[in-house]
Order: sequence, then structure tokens, then C-alpha cells
Amino acid sequence: MGSAAPSTPIVLAEYQSSIYEAGRIDGTGFFSQLFYLTIPMLKNSLVFVIISDTMINLFMFVPVYMLTGGGPEGSTDTLMYEAYRAAFKFSNYNRSYAIVTFLLIVTFIVIGLQFYLLRDKDAAALKKHTRQRSMA
Repeated sequence: MGSAAPSTPIVLAEYQSSIYEAGRIDGTGFFSQLFYLTIPMLKNSLVFVIISDTMINLFMFVPVYMLTGGGPEGSTDTLMYEAYRAAFKFSNYNRSYAIVTFLLIVTFIVIGLQFYLLRDKDAAALKKHTRQRSMA
């Protein structure tokens, strides 16, 4: 979540305090302000952070290699570390290619699901409505 720290204040700075002031005038409390004003304004930034962190965690290699080298009895092995060992330690390139290909496929599926679940439903409904209108 290190990439979220610099981007969050930048995104929040784009929005004027008038949005929060209008919310206070309408009688929003802390939680309704959080869930209906702040989080929706941060959605694009949060989607980027969630997807990039997912990719970083799926392709994690350097911390395992540098800190533990696979750990005691392989307890900290990741798929990328296993692919590295298969290719460069055991010269089993076919196994390494298979692991990396599997990891790429899983990554694309997970990121596709995240994009689907985090999509802007209102914008999609508006786009569908506009498309139906133009066909009629």
C-alpha cells in the first residue's frame, strides 16, 4: 500500500471543501460522509492501488530471495521464486515457463475480476441506456 500514500492526498486536494460543506448542510454524519462522499471520490485511486498491489503480491520475488531464500523448509516460497529456482538452479526451463505462464493467466483472471467488481455501475448503466436510445 506504499503507492497509496502519495496519491491519496493529491486526489483529495482536487476536490473542494464545498462538497463536504454541502454534505454537512444536507445533514450527513461522519460515516455517511465517508461512504457517500470520500470513498467515491477516491475510487479511481483505490482501484489503481488495489490492482497494482495484487500484481506486486502475485509476482513477489525479491523479498523472498533476499531475506529468506525460500525460508526454512520452503515455507516462504512463492510461485515466482519457484520459477526462478526451476530455471536457474535446476535448469528445468520447461517447468519454469509453465509456472510463469500459469501465474500470468491467474493474474489476468484476478485483475479482470477486480475490474469487474470495482467498475462504476452508474456509468455502465448510463452507457447502456445511451446505447439503447441511439438504436431506437
